[in-house]
Amino acid sequence: MNSVSSVTAVAGCSSRTKTSSISSLRINNMPRTDNRYERARIVGARALQVAYGAPVLIDTEQTEPILIAAEEYDRDVLPFTVRRGDRA
Repeated sequence: MNSVSSVTAVAGCSSRTKTSSISSLRINNMPRTDNRYERARIVGARALQVAYGAPVLIDTEQTEPILIAAEEYDRDVLPFTVRRGDRA
């Protein structure tokens, strides 16, 4: 049985107020339970966005896109969802 994960950015979520409200929309406000591969995919995708000029969603002193993305992930402000398996 093949299990495919994909990462999707939520459209229209470029401001801090929108992303903080999206974080609270998780089912039953459960904490993130991404495995290490999903985390790597999310942080890598976000680092690429930051490298190409996307606005940074947190106040940080980091300058490297990968470090910024990792800090955004740790603070749980990224508007990404992970879809697992064959669910559409």
